[in-house]
Amino acid sequence: MERARAETLLRELGDGRRLNENGHLERTYPFEGFGKAMSFANQVAGIAEAEGHHPDLHIAWGKCKVEIWTRIAPSRPRAAADPIEHLVPA
Repeated sequence: MERARAETLLRELGDGRRLNENGHLERTYPFEGFGKAMSFANQVAGIAEAEGHHPDLHIAWGKCKVEIWTRIAPSRPRAAADPIEHLVPA
């Protein structure tokens, strides 16, 4: 997908997501402490197994960055990101 098209779809997603230098969709989720970030990452892992799509997870104190990509553009831009959104406190 061309970068311009990806940027257009990214604007539809909003919510702190961005395209990184590899063209992957990423978002950093803030948490209070390491344990909560790790718990979130473990929940994401369960969803990833169920979906058959495995993001890169970067865990540090107070945050977890989720990096996802696909070779096939979803019909809905949110399709790849939605399954984990309910895990994040508002």
